[in-house]
Amino acid sequence: MSNPPYWLWSIWSNLSVLNRLFFLTLCAVSIYCLLSAIIILVRLRSIRKEQSNEDSISIRRSVAALHNRSANVRHVIGATFYLFGVVFFLGLQSAPLVLGHSADPLRMEILPTFVVLFAFAANVFLVLFVLHLVSWFVCNGINRKFKGLPKPMKTSWGRSSVG
Repeated sequence: MSNPPYWLWSIWSNLSVLNRLFFLTLCAVSIYCLLSAIIILVRLRSIRKEQSNEDSISIRRSVAALHNRSANVRHVIGATFYLFGVVFFLGLQSAPLVLGHSADPLRMEILPTFVVLFAFAANVFLVLFVLHLVSWFVCNGINRKFKGLPKPMKTSWGRSSVG
């Protein structure tokens, strides 16, 4: 193996239907996460500009809504990671099924399947890592915004008046 294929476009034709479907799911998740990150950052910027005009409670509610959206993005990334685990291990399970009847030794038949699966996994992990970094960046921006807000007033029952 002088030049093993590692990038997705070089192994696409060797991927199973399940791996291809997962990659399409990963593309949809990536688009959702990146669009959500852009929306959150734009809304945070507009909250910073409106901070002098609005009261603390409405700003805190807006930032809390953005925090919830950021949490949803993190949950989607986590669910995608778990789904990838299922798809990957199903692919590993079917690796020995490519044998058929041939004169080649066992290792010569299974090894290329493992190479394709591991190259696919490396590509998926790279995408998930980038999505995680984007989510982390957005969450830090939201946390910085929360840090600059005054604390909500406590009622006589110990609950905050923000709701």
